[in-house]
Amino acid sequence: MRGEVAMTRAIQVGFAFVMMVASVACEAQAQDGAATSGKSEERAAQPASDADKSEPSDTGWAVQLDQDVFWPPSADKDFTQGTQFEWSGRRTRGWFPRQIFHLIDWPAGKLLHDKALRATTDAAYESNVFQLGFSGFTPRKGDAGECAAFAPPRVNESGEGCVLSDTAPLFDDRPYAGLLYVRTRRSSVRERSAWVSELTVGLLGTNIGKGVQTFIHRHISHDVAPGGWHHQISDGMELTGKYRLAHRWSAFAGGCECGDDEHVLDVSTNAEGNLGYYTNIGGHGRMRLGLLRSTPLTIEVHGSDPTLFRQARAGGWLKEAYVWGTWGGFLWGYNALLQGQFRKTDVALSFDDGPARLRRFGRTWQAGATIRAGRVTATYNVTWQSPVFDGPNSRTHSWGTVLIQFLPKAFAGRAPREAKPK
Repeated sequence: MRGEVAMTRAIQVGFAFVMMVASVACEAQAQDGAATSGKSEERAAQPASDADKSEPSDTGWAVQLDQDVFWPPSADKDFTQGTQFEWSGRRTRGWFPRQIFHLIDWPAGKLLHDKALRATTDAAYESNVFQLGFSGFTPRKGDAGECAAFAPPRVNESGEGCVLSDTAPLFDDRPYAGLLYVRTRRSSVRERSAWVSELTVGLLGTNIGKGVQTFIHRHISHDVAPGGWHHQISDGMELTGKYRLAHRWSAFAGGCECGDDEHVLDVSTNAEGNLGYYTNIGGHGRMRLGLLRSTPLTIEVHGSDPTLFRQARAGGWLKEAYVWGTWGGFLWGYNALLQGQFRKTDVALSFDDGPARLRRFGRTWQAGATIRAGRVTATYNVTWQSPVFDGPNSRTHSWGTVLIQFLPKAFAGRAPREAKPK
């Protein structure tokens, strides 16, 4: 137990130190002389190479909703709610927390991204993304029959009853947790591979999760209100963050010679490491089957792709229609949404002991379908996740995701056809 606490605190202190140094450096840079500041901004605005000039200022926006009610049965536990808004394009390179990201990502930027973008072919390009979102996690709900409207908390020694409405700390299940975050991401693609790096800055312990879940239970499901959010991780708010570095490789893309980059099958891999509120290493494979024109190298795990503008005018009204699946796993070193952070937390799990001992390795599977027509892309997928802790309440869990992505009007229509020779 002491060894785990020491490692956890070392990870927390290390990331906090990096964030502090980055913030101080950004402040010092902001207070520099006008001439120097102007030159720095000019250099920051310049692309790393001519290749990323192909990224327009605005390449679209998207909204993503994650809910356990999107996939039956609605269990109202584990990852119960998630909302994310996304904007993409060159314009996002000036949005917070990009200033901190430039400093933390400097080694990867110089050694990986810039090297990938030095290629002079059209197969090298860059994409940039900004995201704003919230994720909420809760313990098990308990017996549905015991969670009818206005039912009092009834939890016996075996853990049965309406756990959701219980106001006492629950030590044999995952704690309540919520994360409000902003995220910036950079992807550099070169032919069949890509480097992806991102920085997430967020707040743990807000009351957003409590407010959303209470509203749903009072006005939609008409049953008891959740009673344990005051025991959530870092209740009262605490700053957190995470840096991620990933490498993707397109193992196969083909199946037909259809033109317009069209193919029917592709297979890709993703390997990554995370440092911060999630500290882990892992990866996954992805397979897509159907009418395909986009690259798998800039697609995130739920299907968002900031480079669809590159194929916006290819084909007719129906651009893409395919099914897809992913499979993978992670080796965990630290999870702040289960173990807590600096702020005192009533309920926190451990890798070493306890009635709900955390597992070091976790597996994830996904299955989904995507259709892109005109400037709109719609994706629905289901995620299954292996148990994250042992004990009598250990369980797999699943949820559904709906993603809608929009391209700007500038990318409407079809590419002009070449005139036939007379």
